Amino acid sequence: MAVSKLSMRRVIISNLFEYLKLNYDFERPAEPSPSVQISDRDIDIALSYKSDHRLGELREALSRVEKGTYGYCIGCKRPLTRADLEEDPAKRVCASCEESFKMVRHTARAPQSADTSR
Repeated sequence: MAVSKLSMRRVIISNLFEYLKLNYDFERPAEPSPSVQISDRDIDIALSYKSDHRLGELREALSRVEKGTYGYCIGCKRPLTRADLEEDPAKRVCASCEESFKMVRHTARAPQSADTSR
């Protein structure tokens, strides 16, 4: 994927603040200039009082950008599609692995037949 870390961060941060605005009426902090980024510390301060699954997913996505693992499936390690990441910048699993995980969960939840003849 030929997208820079900075542009990946911007997309994720934009989604994070859009989610905060829609769900918590939280306004994005003003950035002094277009070349200055909102720091991870600023994000942590803004989110410190929120315990929300979606916010956690977006924070993890920012962490994956820094580690260099953003945009890759956590299951098969192949690159995720651009369309998947545009739909959900916090996406961690490709469609193939997601289907496999669903099948495993479904199988794990299936009731075991009890043998009552003993």
